[in-house]
Amino acid sequence: MIKIVILVGSIITISFAVWHFIVPWRYRWFSYMPNISKELENAIKATNFFFALSLLLLGSLSLIVTSMLWTNTLIIKLVLIIMSILWTARVIFQIVKPQGKQIQHVSTIMLGMFIITDLLFIIPTFFVFFA
Repeated sequence: MIKIVILVGSIITISFAVWHFIVPWRYRWFSYMPNISKELENAIKATNFFFALSLLLLGSLSLIVTSMLWTNTLIIKLVLIIMSILWTARVIFQIVKPQGKQIQHVSTIMLGMFIITDLLFIIPTFFVFFA
């Protein structure tokens, strides 16, 4: 059961990665900033790209570790701690500096998804460490 929970969290993490690869073009981010310098535009694109790539790599790592390296408890513990820290930080950031307020309820939906994803890693972390 714990493996399934981690697999779901991993798939959600990978889905957020794919979303971040698509979102700048889908929502035409730079049309909202017509006077932005090309240097700043490139910096924003690079930051988003490397964030999405990081999510993709971390989600893939947790997927691989859960499905292929389950017997190595040290690696499992490290991956679960990293993923728990990542998603807990995202939950805190959404509470402190919420995104998605331009469209009604999007901010709340985002917070809910971040909390769910966080729990999909925090709960297995406690089981792996204390069971």
